[in-house]
Amino acid sequence: MAHFGVALFLVPFTGVLVRYRASADHAPSFWRTAKTEYQKQGTSGLCYGIAPTLLSVALARLWPYRLPPKFYISPSPSTIGYSLVSALFGTLYYVFVLVLVYRSIAATRRLDLFKPKEYLHRLLSDHERENPWAIYQIPGLLPALVINVFINIKLIRPLHYLIFPVDHPEDMSVAETCLGLACILLVTALGTAVFTPLEVITTRLALQRNHGPRPAPLEEGGHKVSESSPSGDVVIRLHDKPYLNLLDCAKTIIQEEGWPVLYRGWFITFQGVLYA
Repeated sequence: MAHFGVALFLVPFTGVLVRYRASADHAPSFWRTAKTEYQKQGTSGLCYGIAPTLLSVALARLWPYRLPPKFYISPSPSTIGYSLVSALFGTLYYVFVLVLVYRSIAATRRLDLFKPKEYLHRLLSDHERENPWAIYQIPGLLPALVINVFINIKLIRPLHYLIFPVDHPEDMSVAETCLGLACILLVTALGTAVFTPLEVITTRLALQRNHGPRPAPLEEGGHKVSESSPSGDVVIRLHDKPYLNLLDCAKTIIQEEGWPVLYRGWFITFQGVLYA
């Protein structure tokens, strides 16, 4: 039950962070996004995404293989205690969790989990509902997650172990300990500089529906659902044109919104890299 309690506690925080990073509006702040969310949608708006979050925690507990335990559904798959192969395997499952949770959060109205057909109709495009594997084909999403996992396991983790080995001597001097902590903070800062843009890009790509060969305006679900919602209920404005891939997403954000947008929520990423 503790797992569900932690997940419930973090849902409002996750919702604000996702909307903050996904917003195409100029210069919003984390707290301004939270305030706008509360003013327009009330307390219920802070709970968007709660159903798929709890479902993902339950599946992770019931699955016969140990899956990454994620309470805060971040754009970075869990890598703590996992080999590269097992983390990549978990990422294939995590893609679906990320897409469902983030799209639930960005929805313009509350979705009813007890109406699964309507729920999926509003979260997924017609192409994604007919071909679930199309979620893996969302331009740039899976590559972004794989790059994230690879850097975490092959670069950040070895550097942490190099600075503070598992079998490090207990009689380290104060100077050695301080030097080690300084090196850890330096690695964490450098990791944050790399991972924060990757997490912002991953957030936006997860919200981008894969319409397949059919034109997006002809979809019965997907974007048209959002457009039919009252404009007063919309907390954030998403990017209008689809991103072509990971690099195109980064380039478009820099050109249209400025490079600082890529570092939204860096303080959260910093903590994640620190404990990687």
